[in-house]
Amino acid sequence: MANFDLPRKGSAAACALVTMHAMGGTVTVPSWTRVIGWKGTHSHFHQNVIGRLERTGLIRVDGDLWIVTNAGLKFLGVVVNDPTAVPSAPAGSRYVAPKRTLGAATHFSTRADAFEYRGIPSLMGGHRVEYRPGAVALDA
Repeated sequence: MANFDLPRKGSAAACALVTMHAMGGTVTVPSWTRVIGWKGTHSHFHQNVIGRLERTGLIRVDGDLWIVTNAGLKFLGVVVNDPTAVPSAPAGSRYVAPKRTLGAATHFSTRADAFEYRGIPSLMGGHRVEYRPGAVALDA
């Protein structure tokens, strides 16, 4: 059923459905019109309220009783335990790209003597220091 087929909030049909649910979900037409305070004719009530709710599947008839269906309860916002509903599966974890280290520069070639500067001591405060303590000199 499309959204434009459902009764608008605040319309006579929507208010009658709310009243019907408040009365227990099962009513007869005379008691329903008395509780609503319907001022129109009996045929107008059938056209404007009952006919519209029945066409959209929000109520159904059982003899002289009118009953709110599961679709009607969903329209009202009531949680319905529907045995035909498929249980939802939990969402999976998000995709995370594999980590790539920034120092692993394997995608380009280097010159044979590119890392010779590591073997040359530096001056710091008048003293010669290694490039980095514990650094391994690369021999290419």
